[in-house]
Amino acid sequence: MIFACAIAAGAVLTVLFFWLLFSKVPAMVRAAVRRRRK
Repeated sequence: MIFACAIAAGAVLTVLFFWLLFSKVPAMVRAAVRRRRK
């Protein structure tokens, strides 16, 4: 039971981490592109 809870918690944290990564990276790329064009 504890092991299953730990796996579930780890999966949720991993999904949150990747979601934040993929939601922030495009904004950073756009900002970098804007700076390069200027």
